[in-house]
Amino acid sequence: MDIAQRKIVILGTNQYANPLESMSQSIEKLQGSPNNEPSVYKKLHIYRGARAFEEVRLATEHAVSGGKKKPSVFLLTIGHPGMRKARATFAMNFFGCAGYEIIDNTGFKTVEKGVKAAMDSKAEIIVLCSSDKEYGILAPAACQGIKSQNKEAIILVAGYPREIVETLKSNGTDDFIHVRTNVLEFLLNLQKKFGIL
Repeated sequence: MDIAQRKIVILGTNQYANPLESMSQSIEKLQGSPNNEPSVYKKLHIYRGARAFEEVRLATEHAVSGGKKKPSVFLLTIGHPGMRKARATFAMNFFGCAGYEIIDNTGFKTVEKGVKAAMDSKAEIIVLCSSDKEYGILAPAACQGIKSQNKEAIILVAGYPREIVETLKSNGTDDFIHVRTNVLEFLLNLQKKFGIL
């Protein structure tokens, strides 16, 4: 659970994954297994903590090599420069674990410009990256603009502005990604939605 929630960091796997890197070309199969040797003692169950995240990443790679489109994530950064950058970095790391295409930008001056760029990108996932204070105004306008053009788009808010969560949901926000999110579970659900798993 600590690995799934990134309380324990496995560099390059559940945090700071390189979305441009391909894992499937560098996998080497080991011959034999230490569990196959006879023993009078009860054997330990060997489990690598990175395995579940690696399986998510490999599933994306296999789906793409089989002809599926790689899921893409558009970071709609707007508002306070420090907060939008911090939350964009968080979202980039979050979805980088699955090997999704990340479409980053330097920020938008208006919601309309951000929505237009998001729609032009054809991304399946749009992550709003701003401050909690600004989400109350920016997120409903962005969600309405996006959903009016693409009802299938998944709109996420980076952060969890507790006081306005229900308001944001009623205005079109699909979910929230934040430090308490079980990243592995969230990504597995997306993989199923996209037909990758």
